Amino acid sequence: VVGVSNIICFTSFNTVKFSKAVKTVDVCCVGGGGGGTIDAHYTVSGGWSGDNGCGGGGGAIVNGYGLSITALTSYPIIIGNGAAVAISDPNLRGQGGTTSFLTVSAQGGYSGYFERVYVSSASYYDQPHSGAAGAAGCGDGGGGSNTTVSEFNDGVTFYSGGGGNGFHNGGSPNGANGVTY
Repeated sequence: VVGVSNIICFTSFNTVKFSKAVKTVDVCCVGGGGGGTIDAHYTVSGGWSGDNGCGGGGGAIVNGYGLSITALTSYPIIIGNGAAVAISDPNLRGQGGTTSFLTVSAQGGYSGYFERVYVSSASYYDQPHSGAAGAAGCGDGGGGSNTTVSEFNDGVTFYSGGGGNGFHNGGSPNGANGVTY
């Protein structure tokens, strides 16, 4: 739990109670990020070669304002985890967990994924795809994908940069850089 400028941040599951002096609260939820893909592989003259994987999408940032609460009531805070590394089926790609508090809910970003493309019955390649953000305006996976949605729409505090592909930087802030092998 971290408090900055009258904002209290929770980064793990918790419960919170409010005093009788509090009537409404503003809430900002950030969903868990999507995982990046592992190296893509493809057949080359009967052998294997590799290519760089793709970045995962950042979690959604969702703000809620003036939410009514009941004093001395316990309210759960659910924090969405980041997604695991993507699997090789676009219909089963991972997604970061949903973060929620009161009536505000932020979906997680999607993991990158592979699409297997057959050139012949014996030759194929895994086409990597970057993961999408948990909501429009948040950071998609890929090279330097940033979010335009900020905490309480302050235009200063951003959380949802997408992860970078190999050789590319992740979205700022918090999007991890891509790596190569």
